Amino acid sequence: MSRAIVAAALASLLLAACVSSGGGRAIDPIAAADANVKLGFDAMGKGDLARAKEKFERAEKQDPKNVDAKFGMAELSAHLEKPKDAEKYYRAAMDLNPDRLEIANAYAVFLCSSGEADRGIAQFERLMNNPLYGRQPAAASNAGRCLREQKRHADSIRFFETALAKQPDWLDAVVQLADVDIYLGKPDAALKVVDTYQTMRNSATALVVGVRAAVAKGDCTIASRYVRKLRSEFANSNETLSLLPQVIGACRDKVTL
Repeated sequence: MSRAIVAAALASLLLAACVSSGGGRAIDPIAAADANVKLGFDAMGKGDLARAKEKFERAEKQDPKNVDAKFGMAELSAHLEKPKDAEKYYRAAMDLNPDRLEIANAYAVFLCSSGEADRGIAQFERLMNNPLYGRQPAAASNAGRCLREQKRHADSIRFFETALAKQPDWLDAVVQLADVDIYLGKPDAALKVVDTYQTMRNSATALVVGVRAAVAKGDCTIASRYVRKLRSEFANSNETLSLLPQVIGACRDKVTL
């Protein structure tokens, strides 16, 4: 018997155990809904979207107030590019439990990916200013990314700076802010962002951005410094082996790769 068949059989047994205790006693719809939600997310993770839809819809019927069933349908609808359905389900989930802030974050991501950048940004701003949300830097950085996807690079800067004000070693904000500075023709600003980060943490990703900034500035001496650090501390990383040769540009002949 294959592992997949065994796993399916076990899942069925677990579901049966959750919803019925035998002896003809009534099924517990709350437990049944929870079980179907878990099966739905598992199916969605495996790419079986039809099964995921079936499980989430069954969970909804069993327990109309199950937040995760609504959230599952929202995520599935977004994946299927059905924005109206996704919007409906995200809002239903947030109405049922406004304290589930990770759902609000997923909703903001959905809005940004659906061309509703301003609404997405407003949602992220509420999260990044909410003291109960444990990932405020992520919300701020996500807001900046949302704007960059709309080619609003200059507008994104304040959100990456906000993320770093909340957590100075938030790598995504470091990389994104430095990248924006390079894009806007400000390599010195990008180098400052990378160097500040390097006083706190060491990262191959940040070092590659430093190389890019140095090359954009036309300073192969600084580029060499970042390259040496990459090769010394991250010799076998994808950044060193694959990305570095792509970004060294005009300094190629002056730096040993």
